[in-house]
Amino acid sequence: MSMRILDFFVASQPSRETESLISRWLRSILVTAIGILSVYVLLVIFYQLHPINYIFIGIFAACMTGLLVLLNRGYERLVKSLFAMCGLVGLLVSAYLFGGAGSPSYYALIIVIMFSALFLRKRI
Repeated sequence: MSMRILDFFVASQPSRETESLISRWLRSILVTAIGILSVYVLLVIFYQLHPINYIFIGIFAACMTGLLVLLNRGYERLVKSLFAMCGLVGLLVSAYLFGGAGSPSYYALIIVIMFSALFLRKRI
């Protein structure tokens, strides 16, 4: 059942070169996201912001770390789909929690949509 869902959302049978290139891009994006979240943790601690920030950062960092672990184990197709879903859900929740449509995270949704279209190709 899950393979049919993955086959619907992710274009099937890319070349090996394309797969390794996308895997490298995903790895660098996930490492960058974890690094940005680490800097955000330092800022939240320094400015002593609301505790909901810690919960949000922890959940989002756990998602990105889990995706990186799955990518290292070779589940590229699953990581592509989960990256799109985690990115969209994470940014929608952050836009809701931290200012609505005026929040900078609301405008960052276009970045997740662009990367999702790049990774999922013609299926989005």
